[in-house]
Amino acid sequence: MHRKDLNERSPLRLLEQSIHGGLGRGNIGVVVARHGLGKSAVLVGIALDDLMHGRRVLHIAVDERIDKIRGYYDEIFMDLAKSGNLQDIDTERRELERFRHIHTFVGNSFSIARLRETIALLNANMDFYPA
Repeated sequence: MHRKDLNERSPLRLLEQSIHGGLGRGNIGVVVARHGLGKSAVLVGIALDDLMHGRRVLHIAVDERIDKIRGYYDEIFMDLAKSGNLQDIDTERRELERFRHIHTFVGNSFSIARLRETIALLNANMDFYPA
């Protein structure tokens, strides 16, 4: 199976339909649950869906290690790839990683101003414009 086919079969297509195509530019969606119930997995699943559509993703985390977040991406991607019999898994994974940037804020360092600075630096220095 190819990435496009896998993406079309995603359960996120049902979510998109229920909210008439998605949140829309400039809107914010919120995922809320107690610790350990899968918020990170849900958000990584949404991010992978965007990556498989060729969109750039900026993953912002507060008080999480980058290697832990990268592990979520690897595990969920491999589950998707194996269950969907994705062809050429290594090439697809490298392609998705090119369009993803993970940034973490430690302690009380997160603020909207710092987030805007981070995005501006990514734009200016890495030509990275998240969708």
